[in-house]
Amino acid sequence: MADFSSKLRDIIESRGVTQSWLAEKTGATEATISRYLSGVHKPNLDIVARIAQALNVSIDYIMDLSLSPTPYKEPEREIVILADAYRRADDDHKNIVWSVLDSYLTPEEKTFVSQPKQDATAG
Repeated sequence: MADFSSKLRDIIESRGVTQSWLAEKTGATEATISRYLSGVHKPNLDIVARIAQALNVSIDYIMDLSLSPTPYKEPEREIVILADAYRRADDDHKNIVWSVLDSYLTPEEKTFVSQPKQDATAG
């Protein structure tokens, strides 16, 4: 597990932002951001939250508790309804749904969809 300063440095580099930009977005000073990056100081939770928000990552990610940088968001109600209806559909209707959506899928998504499904009860 990376320490906070290493993780913050990695995120800043991957986002291509500067310490001064992050300081401005979080209301901290450049010197404070520099101290976080060097590991001299550790921020309190309020500052961690502001840094995560400015960098558009989750607090869990910046604290190296998650592999996903994306903050969790509740799915839109429309997506939940579609997913529930899809789960109830028989295989023929599921295939129809995928054929309709085919032109919207990326090559990686098409590969995933074409893979045989694992039986959740097998073991």
